[in-house]
Amino acid sequence: MPVRNAFLDTAERIGDRLIENAVWNDRKCSWKVITPQLTETGPPRPREQAASGGIYQGTAGISLFLARLYWHTRKETLTPVIEAAVRHALDQIDEFSPNAFGFYAGRVGVAFAAAVAGQILGQADFVKQAQEILASLQGKEREDRRLDFLAGAAGAIPALLNLAAHLEKKWIRRMAHHLGDHLIKTARPEPVGWSWEVSPACIRNLTGLAHGAAGFGHALLELYVDSGEARFLYAARQAFAYENQHFNGQMENWPDFRHQMLGTLFSRGRLSGLKQGQRARNPLPKPLGFASAWCHGAPGIGLTRIRAYQILQDPVFREDALAASRTAERSLQTDMNYSLCHGQAGNGETLIWAAEILGEAAFRNRVEACALQARQDFELSGLGWPCGTVDQVSDPSLMLGEAGIGYFYLRLFSPGTPSLLLLVHPGKKAGGFKTDPQGCNKPHRRYLEAYFPTTVGVIERFAQSRFPALQGSLNGIWTRLLDAHQTFRHLKERIESEPHPIIKPLLEDAFRPERIAFELTLAMDDFTEELLEGLLRRTATPPDWRDVEWTLNRWTRIVSTERDWTEWLRESRPNLPDPSGCHHLLFRRRNWIHLQKVDDFTAAVLRLLEDPVRGADIPGVIRRSLPPLQGPVPDEKWKASIEELLLKASLSGIVRYRQSKD
Repeated sequence: MPVRNAFLDTAERIGDRLIENAVWNDRKCSWKVITPQLTETGPPRPREQAASGGIYQGTAGISLFLARLYWHTRKETLTPVIEAAVRHALDQIDEFSPNAFGFYAGRVGVAFAAAVAGQILGQADFVKQAQEILASLQGKEREDRRLDFLAGAAGAIPALLNLAAHLEKKWIRRMAHHLGDHLIKTARPEPVGWSWEVSPACIRNLTGLAHGAAGFGHALLELYVDSGEARFLYAARQAFAYENQHFNGQMENWPDFRHQMLGTLFSRGRLSGLKQGQRARNPLPKPLGFASAWCHGAPGIGLTRIRAYQILQDPVFREDALAASRTAERSLQTDMNYSLCHGQAGNGETLIWAAEILGEAAFRNRVEACALQARQDFELSGLGWPCGTVDQVSDPSLMLGEAGIGYFYLRLFSPGTPSLLLLVHPGKKAGGFKTDPQGCNKPHRRYLEAYFPTTVGVIERFAQSRFPALQGSLNGIWTRLLDAHQTFRHLKERIESEPHPIIKPLLEDAFRPERIAFELTLAMDDFTEELLEGLLRRTATPPDWRDVEWTLNRWTRIVSTERDWTEWLRESRPNLPDPSGCHHLLFRRRNWIHLQKVDDFTAAVLRLLEDPVRGADIPGVIRRSLPPLQGPVPDEKWKASIEELLLKASLSGIVRYRQSKD
């Protein structure tokens, strides 16, 4: 049998099996899928249950495979099953919340599947119902909370751009743009690049396609393809920059920041055991390290870089793509399941793209050879396909099971079959886009002001009035695509080299809190410690503050300036602020150092805790250090104020306590 026919034959065999195993209910049909049943101890067990209506492991995803199979074969036995599967998916739409935009797990995915089936089968009612689902989401773009490529706005955006083009509806296109602005607004500015917070069970914000920065970057890049608007390109580049700072050249991969044990404990609601372990100082196992799949790791990230190279022709993205493709190729030699999400079929998709867009035909040859061998080992042998479920138990779904494997063989049979692992803009294909630097100013300015609002504001005020020569040091900041780390170096060097004897100490004073906060941020690479400490703090019994020893958290600082620069900027006063002093509390929240102004009393108490101090000794020291506040204030009021401050600071993680050595 010719190779291409063997690929189509494999897909047809899988399609026939799906038809045979469908579970009917009137004019709707579904399938039994495999989900994990959690256990008190040990690994989860496979559990059979009815499929959902979504793309990932539901009837919408299975209908997409069967519809594309029908497109290639025109087998009439497929038609009633496709229609019944779509009806089931539409009937189950309320399993998703009213603002769940996701593609693989959300309302946009169900609408996409209904529209595709409707157009292929000529079922206008399916297309109409798809539009009704999308219409119900209008105006809710800022309410999307999942955000990521798998279940949120990032995955919905490319699907909406496709639907807008094929259905010729401009309002769907506007929804995609609104979601893109929502992603820009919710981005977490890192010292290098942007990330998005999607899970507490990780050591820092994730890399990768399904839940990490790659998925966000791809969505934003497709919006740039659609609109030509520079803010979307700028944001996409920032997402890719966040990942690339963590790239490991030896592994040719990007690290997986998920923490397996934390994820398991969170999913099972077993936080009490976690708290007990932390109180006993039991160390947590190390995170996963590196994954190699569509969802996490190089293969999925590689898809986004291949597409980025196709659009932008940037050689950096080609280098990323080739490294990721080599990692995906190596994974074909491992004992993986064959699912799209985290198996050989998904990794093979990266090699199909690399061959087509990068011109690396060897990758195509490799994946075809593996696919032919797998056809022999699992389909023709009758052993059944190893799926992406618990214990690799057979499953019919798109992302974990045989529908996805069948779709992979359709992609090998006909590369013109649209990829479901990386939806792309259906129009423009490559090159020819111009970047307007001015269009990046607003998001770039917001990026820099996340770390240096006071410093930049003071420099600009001085440049406008007293010292116009400073303006030259700012021109390059707003017109180049700098990250926060580069800007920090620029500001530090600029202030250190300032020749004017009056302005230099003023700039140093304004810059000091933000400089120290940024240096602390650079030193942080793991926020699981802060997360675990928070779990213990919220359930700890408050101590008698006098009997324990208090000290600042290692990420807490009290930084004083001679002048209150933030108030000066807010009031736009023409004269310099009075040198009356101002205190700033620097404290950690996940991987972020916040700045907050505090009064003299709070600053004095917290500064005292830079070295461990017994609670009973604090009131006397504070009374001596703040003579203007002594007056007639009774000792008990002093002690009550100190107790209140210490307990609040302890609950928020600003200070720690331990049993006094006395």
